[in-house]
Order: sequence, then C-alpha cells, then structure tokens
Amino acid sequence: MISILFYYNVSMPTTSSHLDYETIMQGILSRYESYGEKKEIVRIQEAYEYAEKVHKGILRKSGDAYIAHPVSATQELMILQPDSTTIIATLLHDAVSHGNASYEEIGKIF
Repeated sequence: MISILFYYNVSMPTTSSHLDYETIMQGILSRYESYGEKKEIVRIQEAYEYAEKVHKGILRKSGDAYIAHPVSATQELMILQPDSTTIIATLLHDAVSHGNASYEEIGKIF
C-alpha cells in the first residue's frame, strides 16, 4: 500500500492543467456517499469550497494551485472510509497556515 501511494505521489502529474479539482471532489463525495451519512455531503462540499476560496491565488513551489494539496490528501484518505469530520479537517488542514483563514472563522463556519 505504501509503495502504491509513493508511486502515485511521485509519478502522477499534479500541474493545474492536469487536474480538475472539482471532478476529484465529486469522486470523494461519491465515495463518501457510498458509506457515510448523506446529510454530511453538503458540509464536505462547503469545506472544499471554503478551502478553495482561502487558497485562491496561492501557488505551491511547483506552480500548482495550493488547493491541490488538501484535495490530494483527502483523496488518499478516502481508502480508510473516514467520517465527515475527518474529511473536513483534511480539506481545511492548511487553511490557516497556507491560506487566508483564521481559526475563529473556521470555528464559526464548521
């Protein structure tokens, strides 16, 4: 399993032109819907939209949009069938340190 994740991380292209984060999120939501609570889909989608908003215009050293990291981390996490709170936390885990968010704002919204 670790070698598969390593292969994915090293060999998969991650430039913005190769990834459609909205499509990846739809796959994440679809996967969650297969085992999780349907009412949580909206909260997960809102977390993605918030993360996308606070990371807008921020680029990684590679030149990729920063949202690539939280979305990729969430995508890899889905193999464990996490609950909605874990998915939301993964999407937002860099919103303060690498985005334009505050802990207070995240606490109020989520």
